[in-house]
Amino acid sequence: MNDNREKIKTDNPDIKFTEIAKVAGAQWKELSAEDKQPYEAKAAADKERYAAEMKAYKQQAGGGGGGDQSESEDSEDLLGTAPEGAGAANSDEE
Repeated sequence: MNDNREKIKTDNPDIKFTEIAKVAGAQWKELSAEDKQPYEAKAAADKERYAAEMKAYKQQAGGGGGGDQSESEDSEDLLGTAPEGAGAANSDEE
């Protein structure tokens, strides 16, 4: 779609941003399988690249958690201590 976006805007100068996707989608449906092939091959290659990068990321420390840690917990992990005032305010109330 990015290849064609500027052409759509040039051909339709008053087109709204949201309408560009509709026009591009209609044009995509009209393409033959042969015309779609380069785009589909590019998408497949990008999918493989993404999977490889995600696998490498998850093997590093950054991908091991569930993403539920707060910023103060992240700081504690990195520094070995919690930032000043982190969690201390509520500890006396129990």
